Amino acid sequence: MSMLQNLPLEIIFNIISYVDAKDLVSIVRLNRWWAIRFYDMSRKLVLDTLERGWIVRNTLETMDDVGDSESTATVCGISLVTVLDHVEPLTLNLIFNLHEIALDGFTILPQHPENPPCVNLKYNGQNSVSVQLTFIGRNTSSNRITWIEQLDPVDCILDTSKVSEEHTESSPWNSNMRVSTSPEVFVTYSLISTSADPTSQTAQAVLDTHGQREISEEDAPYLLRLDKLVCSYKWWISKVEEAESEAKRSVANDMNIW
Repeated sequence: MSMLQNLPLEIIFNIISYVDAKDLVSIVRLNRWWAIRFYDMSRKLVLDTLERGWIVRNTLETMDDVGDSESTATVCGISLVTVLDHVEPLTLNLIFNLHEIALDGFTILPQHPENPPCVNLKYNGQNSVSVQLTFIGRNTSSNRITWIEQLDPVDCILDTSKVSEEHTESSPWNSNMRVSTSPEVFVTYSLISTSADPTSQTAQAVLDTHGQREISEEDAPYLLRLDKLVCSYKWWISKVEEAESEAKRSVANDMNIW
């Protein structure tokens, strides 16, 4: 190991570039020396993919029964896109903030703590939620979408009865939500009770912007706030490599037509 560490970093990084993504975390965990050097390299590779325009759109819809057990209707929905927050040094997990996007489909809007992206849920009980991730490639210079891949949607149940009265806007109930058929991707979220003060500035701002119903004294809803999207380094790099490889094949096939 010491002989390998004595090699120039350029040669070491070239050797590591041939290592499969699933083994990268194991390399990082060998010791501190490898962790520091490979973290810098892996973070740079991730940043390069972001500069090439790759993002994930996370679309969430809350569903409600409309009369029979086989029919549902969308109550509220929201669509957010990823902005990298950081890469975890020991696991190489990518941690993304979730932002709203402008109507042009390209301009990512800044986060506003006083009006976070939320959807409102029933006051007490089970809520059907449907989540779908879309992997998107964008040409940032021409403002064109170059790749869209919709992943399989995931349906889950959020039970607001798990949230105690002690969890309010200042102390939300936090958990994780599976948003993909892959176990390597999930979203962290918060359930916020507004029953203590249903007319608070945060509750009113969120419901005015994202909600489909007004707050009444009998109906003080919970707010579902999506906080972070977390995915493994392997999942992200693999999705980018697959998409870019497929895009090159498509271009080559189009050229062969002529």
